[in-house]
Amino acid sequence: MLSPQSLLDSLPDSVFGIEVPDALQSVAKSGLLKDFYVVGLFSYCEGDTDTETGKETVTHCSAWKLPFHFDPMAVWQLENTSVQEILGEPFAKGMKLYRKTVEWTHYAFVVVLALTVLNCVAGMLAVRSRGYSLCATVISFVGSLFSSSFSLLTSTARRRLCLPLQ
Repeated sequence: MLSPQSLLDSLPDSVFGIEVPDALQSVAKSGLLKDFYVVGLFSYCEGDTDTETGKETVTHCSAWKLPFHFDPMAVWQLENTSVQEILGEPFAKGMKLYRKTVEWTHYAFVVVLALTVLNCVAGMLAVRSRGYSLCATVISFVGSLFSSSFSLLTSTARRRLCLPLQ
């Protein structure tokens, strides 16, 4: 199982030529880093793992929010610290792109979900006439187009976020 300490132990001495600060070690030892994080579509939960039994206990779940994005600086209370200064502008730009992508992805999810429900209703009515059948076809096409374009947008944004890591 991946723990905060094993993650810190596996980090290189420098990332992008920047020394990994001792602040990360101090945060890990201070208890601010939890043993696990579960990031969902609308919130995240964090918790501790009992080392003897391996039982995971959720200690905190954030409030449900749309759009939601996981901000490690805020969650780990690293704002206005040396870690934020060392990571600098590339990290800030990456987080801004991540927030924008997540925001648009959430809105696309809501629209596609609404179109899917509408398509189910139109599909049931399609038995009655050709007009309803045409309506179901148009709704299905728009939903597919919307879903595909946002999948492409998300993939492109992910590629731009991961580019500095390669």
